[in-house]
Amino acid sequence: MPHKFEGNWTVFETAGVNPPTEKDRMHLFINDAGVVDEAKSRHGQSRVRGNATANTLRLERLDNGNTRKFDGQLCLDVIINTNRQVMVITGKFVDIAKAKAQTEGVWVIVKP
Repeated sequence: MPHKFEGNWTVFETAGVNPPTEKDRMHLFINDAGVVDEAKSRHGQSRVRGNATANTLRLERLDNGNTRKFDGQLCLDVIINTNRQVMVITGKFVDIAKAKAQTEGVWVIVKP
């Protein structure tokens, strides 16, 4: 059985004056032990690895020598109309390796 965080997410990243975008998508494959499947999980075209617990999500996006680390906490997990689950995770990100325009900031992911 997959982890509750598995699936398609809308991603918002912002640092300073850079506005968040709704165009980016993250698809996570997470097993019941909370391990993100790096071979299948993607953020745009980039590979994603990491771990999840019942209330936290720690990810690394791997992109051409750059690594962005995401550390998030589940803020909302509700069922709407008995068949639709809505979740919100928010936290901080930091870039490791090559120079990036955004070196650290806030991220929010929303499901569905």
